[in-house]
Formats: sequence, structure tokens, C-alpha cells
Amino acid sequence: GTVQESIHKFFNDTIEVTGFYVGLKEIYNITARTKRYGLLFSILPYKGYTDHILLANGQLYEQFLAASHGSALGYDENAPNFTREFHEPSEKWLYENYIKKHQEYTFKVHKTLLAQLKNVCYEDFMVQDQITNLALKIGLLQSARKLEYLEALSKGFYQNIGDNQVGISYSPPKIKNLKKTMINFLINPEYYFRYLVKLKPAIRKKSPLLAFLTPMYLIYLYFKINKYLRCRWLGKILLLKYNVLK
Repeated sequence: GTVQESIHKFFNDTIEVTGFYVGLKEIYNITARTKRYGLLFSILPYKGYTDHILLANGQLYEQFLAASHGSALGYDENAPNFTREFHEPSEKWLYENYIKKHQEYTFKVHKTLLAQLKNVCYEDFMVQDQITNLALKIGLLQSARKLEYLEALSKGFYQNIGDNQVGISYSPPKIKNLKKTMINFLINPEYYFRYLVKLKPAIRKKSPLLAFLTPMYLIYLYFKINKYLRCRWLGKILLLKYNVLK
């Protein structure tokens, strides 16, 4: 997002600069001249069910889409590839030992999917539903092996260049009214998915046994039941009335 902002400012806000991203969150001041579009999720025109699920763990998107050269500190017409680059040691270690292998595997799967779906007709919402269901399942039903992998990613995560912070840190939600929070969760559990997806990794740091005993499958099952009741049984009309009146 900073590249889009910088280009817009470089031309003294005289030209429109449109950005296309993996996802769009509440970070920058989006105007009519700096339009942004998110592929997987977006806050515009509003956040829906799939957006809440897919934007829950933005750090992982940043890691898995990491560049092989590290971070770009700036741009220089005299520099190789016109960029001034810096690969922080922990970020470099993470890329070479984890991210690179993941990217290579993902590209192979992507090519296979393109070949298999070449002659298949489908709409975007069908893909969105499948991705959302997969993210919901992977996010809540985390095996010990996946948790170990997440811990390794956390050790090498390079949060920002200015503070040189390494590691992923999560802040628990501030609950002012427990009763109201519980009611909101029962009605719209997707609002709290971004906290739930990080619950088991946080518990595992304190007690692997307690993390193993945490009934995440029940939470996953409730998400599925809740979505079925809201989107199938209640119907689109009642769902629309609820969103308008809430």
C-alpha cells in the first residue's frame, strides 16, 4: 500500500493510482483517486462473512508472499533492479527454510488447478465459498504439526523495518460487557474468528497439553451450524432484515 501512496504523492495528487491487493483492510485513507481492490477479502463496500474469515491472519499472507530478495527500503535509478533491498537475517532464514519450499509447492498446485479447471464453468462466489470453508477449517482445527510450523514462522516474522521487530505478537480482545459479547458471538461468530484462530497457538505456548484438550472442533461445528441456519434455513430475506435493523 505504501507504493501506491508514494506514487500518488510523487505526482502531487494529480493522477489517479489504483491498487490491487491480496486483501484490503482498514489501514490507509482510501479516496476516489486512490482506489483499492482486494482479491480474497475487502472492507469495501462492507465486510461480509467471508471477509471476516479470510482477513483473520494477515501476517501469514505477508509471509507466504515474501520476496526472495527481502524488503525494499527504497528505489534508486542507479541501483540494480532499481531497488535498495535489505534481507534481515531472521527473515532470510525463514524464507530459505520454509517460505521458498511453500511457494514452489503452491505454484505447482496452481498450475495443476489451472489445467484441471480450464474447461469447467464456475462463478467467483463458488470459489470464494470453498476458500472460506477451507480457511475456517484450517484456522480452527490446528494439529500439533501445524502449530509447530506456525511457531517457526513466528520466529522469523519481520514485522517492520523501522522497529526491527521479529516474531508475531497477538493482543487478546478487550471485553467490556461479557453478556453482550457472548450474544454477539452466538449471532455473528465470524466477528471473533480473528481471535479464535490465534487462541490455540497462544495456549500452546503456555501448555501443550491444555492446547491439545481445547475443544476447537466444537467451535468449528458451531460456525458451520450458525452459517447454515443464517444463510439456508432463515433465508436471505430474514438475513437482510437483520443486517438492516441491527
